[in-house]
Amino acid sequence: MELDINTLRSAITVLSFLIFLAIIAWAVSPRNRNNFEQAALVPFTENDAGPDGRKE
Repeated sequence: MELDINTLRSAITVLSFLIFLAIIAWAVSPRNRNNFEQAALVPFTENDAGPDGRKE
């Protein structure tokens, strides 16, 4: 088998698609739901601390 640029491009495309599917599977996994729900509420918490953790 000869490895030319088109074979390499095809392999990278397939690999990228598999990584994309893995990320989607991780994002919709039921065991991650609680973490994502908590992260979604972070902007609404009443914390007056700045980015460094100190009160402003």
